[in-house]
Amino acid sequence: MTGIRSGTKTDNLACWFTGCLLILTPVSGYSHHAPAHYTLSQAEKQKIIQERLILYRKTFPEIVFTHLAGGKHWSEDYVVAATLLGEAPVNMDYEHPPELASDVMAVSMHRINLMLRQDIVSATLFRSDKNSPLKGQPVCFITLNPEVYAENSPETTAHMVDLADELMAKIHPSRLLDPREHLRFTIDHEAYHCLDSFFTGGAPMTKKKFGGEYNLFRRESGADAYALAMHFRQPEAEPRYAENITLIRALWLFSGGPNRCTFESMLEIYRQPKKYFSTKTVPELVNLATGIRDTKAGSYDFYVAQRVAALGAAKALGYDASIYDGQWNELDLAKARPDQVNYRIKRYKYYYNRLFDDLPVEFLPADPARTD
Repeated sequence: MTGIRSGTKTDNLACWFTGCLLILTPVSGYSHHAPAHYTLSQAEKQKIIQERLILYRKTFPEIVFTHLAGGKHWSEDYVVAATLLGEAPVNMDYEHPPELASDVMAVSMHRINLMLRQDIVSATLFRSDKNSPLKGQPVCFITLNPEVYAENSPETTAHMVDLADELMAKIHPSRLLDPREHLRFTIDHEAYHCLDSFFTGGAPMTKKKFGGEYNLFRRESGADAYALAMHFRQPEAEPRYAENITLIRALWLFSGGPNRCTFESMLEIYRQPKKYFSTKTVPELVNLATGIRDTKAGSYDFYVAQRVAALGAAKALGYDASIYDGQWNELDLAKARPDQVNYRIKRYKYYYNRLFDDLPVEFLPADPARTD
């Protein structure tokens, strides 16, 4: 799961409202001998995608869930999206004043174009024009090119942990992500973004310095918690995948940026008895994940303080603050509490070492002030 790097006027306009919305760049019993090099066929990918889309269409008939594959035929998918939306659609992911609706739509369509051309996974929710083929219905576009996504276990894992090839080769086979489970997780994660926008009104406007980043972090936290809950809802869910994806999220703070460290919200799901999820409906899990997100993401001030400490720890571990986008570089000058920095250094080293063995992971809270 990866994120867009701001640079163009259209990218910056989107981030002005809420911070760039998530783009994902960034499966049977527990076993230390899960297939290390499982390759997912195109037929299997299509089957998983269609099963997931059918689930969401049946569960939320008020929203049209549509898959845009992109790839070499990306322009055809773009035409399909534009046709379904009609002449005057509205973006539902970003709270914005009516006078900026056309500007936000221009940004949104540029973003869809970029996602399709560059094979980036993403989700966007629109309300179609009342005169469009969808007659004003909300439509959730999920961009995901199955020809290049979740090819096999090593490539799926490499895409998530962002390590040098020589280190990737040393990751314990049991830590490799099953591409079948990861494809499901990805679609559920993206679907949550549309559901979050539909039910909660999208990311709010903000005038706070890191308000856009904070909104993004909240949305990411809810999406990861929900996707993990949906994973456990499957009767055949593999617990090893849950442990591994939560471990990787604990490490994203240093390899993917501050807004990818969503594992505290995921932990609330991970720690529940697994049979708990089998009796829950999809809407109930959406509400559960949103409630966890609202609690675990914390206040804006708490969020910024955590990031100051995280950047201090990253710097001590040899990561240059310049690897993070935009305003995060300014936090490099802020003073962090030494105990919080040291705690993160110790925790990061522990999680990092777990990539190279198959010992059970002991997950700890992200902040030493927290005991939950």
